[in-house]
Amino acid sequence: MESAGLELIYGVGRFLAHPLPYILLLVMVFLGFRRVRRERKMFQLKFRPELADLWPALLPAIAAGLLLSIVVLFVGITVSPAFLWLISILTVVLLVGGPRFVSPANILGGAVLVGMALPYAADLLQLSLPPAWRFTEQPEVFISAVLLLGGMMIVEGLLVARAHRGASPLRMKSPRGKPIGGYEVKHLFPVPVFVFIPGGMIEPFGWWPVLPIGAEGLGIMLFPVAVGFSQKVYRMLPKQACNVQGARIIAAGLLVTGLSITAFYEPLFIVIAAVAAVVLRESVYAVEALREAKAAPLFSPRDQGLLVLGVLENSPAEKMDLKPGEIIVKANGFQTNAPADLYQGIQKNSAYCRLDVVGYDGEVRKAESALYADEHHEIGVLLLRERSTEIEVSAYPW
Repeated sequence: MESAGLELIYGVGRFLAHPLPYILLLVMVFLGFRRVRRERKMFQLKFRPELADLWPALLPAIAAGLLLSIVVLFVGITVSPAFLWLISILTVVLLVGGPRFVSPANILGGAVLVGMALPYAADLLQLSLPPAWRFTEQPEVFISAVLLLGGMMIVEGLLVARAHRGASPLRMKSPRGKPIGGYEVKHLFPVPVFVFIPGGMIEPFGWWPVLPIGAEGLGIMLFPVAVGFSQKVYRMLPKQACNVQGARIIAAGLLVTGLSITAFYEPLFIVIAAVAAVVLRESVYAVEALREAKAAPLFSPRDQGLLVLGVLENSPAEKMDLKPGEIIVKANGFQTNAPADLYQGIQKNSAYCRLDVVGYDGEVRKAESALYADEHHEIGVLLLRERSTEIEVSAYPW
């Protein structure tokens, strides 16, 4: 027990000494500043502070990582330090393309496929490859990797299902020139997971399903597995879209887990599990992107009422419990069929605001709040405007 406790401390120290956690943290900060830049361009304000999404992403990622670590340590998943470096390199390469490509399927599945091909490529090119990087001589590494892959895909699905909390509103023009609204959900979750590594003070376990590499002792390392998610949502609310995506990813993760368990008995299923993970994950993205492209946008101009696109924090609209997707039909008794009507109705009583709002259930409810001089002059509700700003088109994929 004492050696295991010391290895846990060493494992955290190895995590702090690794460059990948700091790279992921810097990318998360960068995403916050880029989001605010886009919001200022579209709405002339920032919807949330630059670092507002940092803790909401870190806390569930840490919690999910600790829960997965219990399973990983029980199963005895052992990964060589060289393979962890391969995962790190692949993570940084995929980060260049943006969070859209940073998924456990692409990272871990890709690392398995690259690790298998690496020795053959080195021999073909007559390059000297260190023994630690000849992963084909350590098949246990691949079994551990695909098992971790299945678990991480399930964790990814759970994190994606709650990613809607960081949705940022969009306002742009349709191909026909009409103003439409939507949301961008973009997150990076660094999930810290404890894994066994060869060479440590813990004696290899003598019962299944522990998977040690070699006969030497085992150490422990806390390693960050990145989970990225990026999606633009127009046909439904972000919560619905994220729940659908999360459920599909969890289903794919369960299938990959089943294939990974089969790899205990047939090594061919290592490759099958890795390929299936990549194909299934990319298929989930492709299917949703196709549906978004074909469906009519939820947020578009309407003849009666104003569809709420977003609500600013600490604003009168938030106090009135207005939610994106609800419809404002009256302001202080004044019919609201255009944004100008809302502000005209507010001016009828500059000290108090009474709204008639159609909720998700189709029922009309009253929303009331006092108005103060230092609060947002438009009560903090984001609506579509006839003169809409298009999204900046950039060659950079982020």
